[in-house]
Amino acid sequence: WCLIEATNMHSGTLSVVSLVVVLGVFVVPTTALQLYCEPRNCYDVLNVQQDATTSEISKAYRKLARTLHPDRNKADDAAEQFQLLATAYETLKDDGERKDYDYFLEHPEEVMRNMFRYYRRHVPQLPVTPIVIGVILIISIVQYSSQNTKHTSVLRQAVNQHDLRAKAKAMAKEENSKAWRSASNQRKAEMLDEIVLSQLNLGGDLAPASIYNTLAFQIIALPRTLYYYLLWWGNWVYRINYLGQEYTDEDKHYLLCKNFGMSEGKFENIKERDPTWAQRAWDAECWIKANQEAFVQAEEAKFKSSGRYKRYQKWVKKNS
Repeated sequence: WCLIEATNMHSGTLSVVSLVVVLGVFVVPTTALQLYCEPRNCYDVLNVQQDATTSEISKAYRKLARTLHPDRNKADDAAEQFQLLATAYETLKDDGERKDYDYFLEHPEEVMRNMFRYYRRHVPQLPVTPIVIGVILIISIVQYSSQNTKHTSVLRQAVNQHDLRAKAKAMAKEENSKAWRSASNQRKAEMLDEIVLSQLNLGGDLAPASIYNTLAFQIIALPRTLYYYLLWWGNWVYRINYLGQEYTDEDKHYLLCKNFGMSEGKFENIKERDPTWAQRAWDAECWIKANQEAFVQAEEAKFKSSGRYKRYQKWVKKNS
């Protein structure tokens, strides 16, 4: 009901009603939630019938207000009595809220919908702009932090790989054998770390975190991005569709990435890990969709006939 009712709200504001309702239902016990004049009936508080007119409701309120006002009412709960009277009047004098209250009386079992109708009118609404900006900034911070964690994790794993450290040790001995022999064990470990890291060229999904890849920066740079995209698209249409020119290597690379459904950065990352796969895809002319589909099928068949796949099947069968 929160989603249904929210669609009827003013387009220029964003309500926090849904959050309040969820917190009310799941955090606060239902018996502790009191809407409108609960546990009293607003009509009974004003001593009027449910079909009373607005004029009759106002007249009844003024009459009772003279009696129940704390300046005249000396009861210990005078303030509470007058507050209840004011609540009843505020509820029934407004046609929209009175309609919601009548629905509340007729359908007490619809707790969620009644709560939403009530808090929609009593919880302040927030402007959209600062909320959208805040959400974008939060997403951007999460993006940056996640990429930084991923990159740092890969670096940590790399410096601890035995084969990479062995290669680094050989390079250190070859390039500066004297410094290597005279260095302490701690310094040698630091030298190996530096060499391993210097040899790494992480790109794509494993590249260092950058604000340029966050949502906030991409939104700011959107006009510039659209401008260059339209230039590129116009150039593509003119060269390929109008003049009928052959694909350049850059065009082929773009189409190849597109056919495999991956970004250029991800393709470059795969190319670094398995250069032979990238070369096979290029030799198979996978920038042509039909060739790419045939290449994928051939690679799958090759994998299924390999010993690695057979070992995997045995493992699945054993553990299923």
